Amino acid sequence: MNPSKNQSSPGVLLGMSLREIAAVLSRGKWRLLTTFLVILVTVIVLTFLMKPTYESTASLLVDTRQSPSSLFEDARSLGMTIDIMQNEMAVLGSHSLAEDVASLLISRKFLDSANQVLLPIVIPLEDDSLNPLIASPTTVVERMAKTVTFTSERESYVITITATSTNPREAAMIANTYAEAYSDRNIFAARAKSRSFREFLGAQLSEKRSALQKKEDSLQTYMQRSGVVSLDEETRQLMEQMGTLEAQRDANEIEIRSLLSTLASYKVQIDQQEKSIAKSIGEASDPYIRLLQEQLAQLEVQRDITVAQNPLLIKQGVNNERLREIDTQINDLRKKLQERTQEYVENILPSGDQTNLQQDPTGYLKQIKQKFLETQIGIQTLQAKRDAMNEALRPYERKFASVPGKTIELARLSRERSSLEQLFALLETKYNEANVTEQSEFGYVEIFDPAVAPAEPSSPNLILNIALGIVLGLGMAVAFTFAKDFLEQRLYSPEDLIRRGFVPLSTIGALDAGHGASAMGTDGSGKKHNAYRVAIANPSSGFTEAFRHLRTNLYSARNATPPKTIMVTSPSPGEGKTTVASNLSVILAQSGKKVLLVDADMRDPAVHKAFGVDSKVGLAQVLTGKMSDDKAIRETQVPNLSVLSSGSSSTNPAELLESTDMRFLVTQLSERFDVVVFDSPPVLAVSDALILSMLVQSVIVVVSAGMTTSTTVERATEALSRIGANVTGIVLNNFDLTRAYGFLSSGSGYGYYGYAERYGKNGVEGKRKGVSKPGVA
Repeated sequence: MNPSKNQSSPGVLLGMSLREIAAVLSRGKWRLLTTFLVILVTVIVLTFLMKPTYESTASLLVDTRQSPSSLFEDARSLGMTIDIMQNEMAVLGSHSLAEDVASLLISRKFLDSANQVLLPIVIPLEDDSLNPLIASPTTVVERMAKTVTFTSERESYVITITATSTNPREAAMIANTYAEAYSDRNIFAARAKSRSFREFLGAQLSEKRSALQKKEDSLQTYMQRSGVVSLDEETRQLMEQMGTLEAQRDANEIEIRSLLSTLASYKVQIDQQEKSIAKSIGEASDPYIRLLQEQLAQLEVQRDITVAQNPLLIKQGVNNERLREIDTQINDLRKKLQERTQEYVENILPSGDQTNLQQDPTGYLKQIKQKFLETQIGIQTLQAKRDAMNEALRPYERKFASVPGKTIELARLSRERSSLEQLFALLETKYNEANVTEQSEFGYVEIFDPAVAPAEPSSPNLILNIALGIVLGLGMAVAFTFAKDFLEQRLYSPEDLIRRGFVPLSTIGALDAGHGASAMGTDGSGKKHNAYRVAIANPSSGFTEAFRHLRTNLYSARNATPPKTIMVTSPSPGEGKTTVASNLSVILAQSGKKVLLVDADMRDPAVHKAFGVDSKVGLAQVLTGKMSDDKAIRETQVPNLSVLSSGSSSTNPAELLESTDMRFLVTQLSERFDVVVFDSPPVLAVSDALILSMLVQSVIVVVSAGMTTSTTVERATEALSRIGANVTGIVLNNFDLTRAYGFLSSGSGYGYYGYAERYGKNGVEGKRKGVSKPGVA
């Protein structure tokens, strides 16, 4: 048979029952407790050694509804969906904003009002040779990256800026400076369009002022030179009407130029993000939008002509039937144009376009595309109006050509001056509106909860760290305990043997002093030798009962045919093979069999100590021919039990055991005795056991619970199996219920140790009670 059929280690570990897990924890309780305490104390010590850090938070509200409407009605937002919060988070995390914050912190640089203590974040590095008094902006930016975090609250438009520092005032100052720089940038960006338009109008206003002055000088010079100082009433009205229309046309042209500049700016931004988009959008057009734009332009020109022909209608306003009708038509067309434009933009840039979202996850490119289309449509509307005005001016031009030649030059100069005057007035009005719009723009970011210096540090949190230390300590302690138990692979219970494929013949408990001395006396060697003869001194003990189980299982293992020759060995020294051999011999003798116990361990003999015989005369003398086996064999006080000690010899024991005389002796002894038990050396220590195993019918391997590892047993049994030895099974010695099963040992099924001691012969209760305590056998 092959008792060393091993299962994989992972399977062994995963197949552990609750009782076995409890046993592992129980065996490693001191290791577990030590590991737990070391980790917990380490966490507590590190917590106290950590420098306290403070956390301060500034909260901002991002509300685009606070932003005023656009200056141009035709270029206003169409309400397209973009992820504003992602855009704002991207701005907050940008390197340029961090540089602005770093510059502000460096400019402020002091922590206290007395300007004595530097902010820790601006303290220079030791090797900062450029400015040894203050840190560089790059250094401050790198430090802020480790201390500042941004969070967007879910399902809200609130952003929090959190700064950490070893100084509470610095934490608040960094968070507030970041919020301030972000708000300032938002205001600056919000005013960018208004500022650009105001500057453009300012340049145009200055240019037209100069042109108007020159035109007035030219008119004055002509009047003095020609003597013509006035025009007739019809010509004067014609000049005023033409001047009004031309001024509005020129103002319209200026607005077109402004939007063209904006459009070019958008094209550059689109080209930078996606070169192919600019061309496709630039070529996009919608015939219906163009038709609406032309109709709207004609109505607006018609209204301007009506007002120019009769300036008094301006004062009447909505009370004039004609103007009300034109205004109603204009409003209807504007509404249709807005709706059609929105549909057109949505078709060009669908909100669910996954490709756009992948190319521009923050929505920035999509927003620029939207503004590009809006601006382009606004330009087309203004161009249509300009064309309509030019068409409306043609009748006036023909009428102007019929003015008499004497006054034609005066009329021309008057017409140009009137046009410039009205254009200048329009530009001045627009300029003032743009200036007011710019100054009234405060962005859409509000700092509604500034950061304050915290009173208590955010870390270390002693209670939290202790809780984490307890969890971490328990986890690592349990893991370490299981890992050590798993790596050691020690055998503690019969289940450990079975799980690894071994056949347990018997489980023998550990011996304690309560078992008493041998009935044959002691040799002064103490407790250890009591184990050799406990079957004699305490026949009703659980220790002795285990050997009766061994005898029964040994016979049943060979199909009820008892072996004549038995070798008892172990993988390594000190595992209790002599104890098992001695007590098994006693039990076999008590069953009525004639038994001979042979001490074949000539390197470290011990049988003579168990039975008080002479160790100098024995097996060695018989094998070397110095003494016959009859004279070397000694009778013992146990009926039917004889002992052949090892004897003393200078010859190599392996050579003696391998000799022909040894083979002959084994055969001769098996004929004289019912059972011959050999106590052999350990298998892995020397080759003696392997030699002897080939001469006997049965081999019993003794392992010590809690000391022998499964690897050691595998090596020993494999070595015996390779040479053809018949390994009957394994005896688990020094078995300890508590170490094997922990606090669940009462349900282990091995309570017969106590049972055998509580009841003596013939069912009479013995004097000794209780379960044996662990000992060394």
